[in-house]
Amino acid sequence: MENYISNKEFLKELHVFHDEKLISKRLHEMFYILASRISRKKCWYAKICNMTIKNREINETKSELIHEGYYKCILKIKSFDIETRENPFSYFTSIVHNCYRDFFALDIKHDILSMKAKNDYKYKFQMRYGFKPIVTNKVEE
Repeated sequence: MENYISNKEFLKELHVFHDEKLISKRLHEMFYILASRISRKKCWYAKICNMTIKNREINETKSELIHEGYYKCILKIKSFDIETRENPFSYFTSIVHNCYRDFFALDIKHDILSMKAKNDYKYKFQMRYGFKPIVTNKVEE
C-alpha cells in the first residue's frame, strides 16, 4: 500500500468510479490513508488523547475515528463532480475534517446529557428522601 496520494491519481480513480460505478481497491486505500493522516494532525490527536483519558483506549478511539472518516468519504463519493472540480484531495479532506468535528461534538453532547441525567437523578433522590438540595448560586444581599 503506497502511503502517498497524488492529486492526479486520485482524480483518475474517481473518473474510473464514475465510469464503472465501482470503487476500486486503490480508491479504498486512498480514502483510508487520507482519514488516517488527518487523524494524526495535532488538533485531532489532542482530542483523541483527551477522549481516551475519560473512557477508552487510544487505539480503539483512533481506529473508530479513522473508520468514521473513511465511511463518510465512501458516502460522499457520488457528490463529487468530476466535471467542475479538479482537486478531489481538498474536497475529501474537508469531508473528513467535518466528520471528525461532528464525531467529537457528538461525544461532548453525550457527556453533557449524561451529566444532566446524573444531576437530575441526584436531585430527585434528595427530594424523595427529604434532603434539601444545596443551592450554590445564592444572591448576597
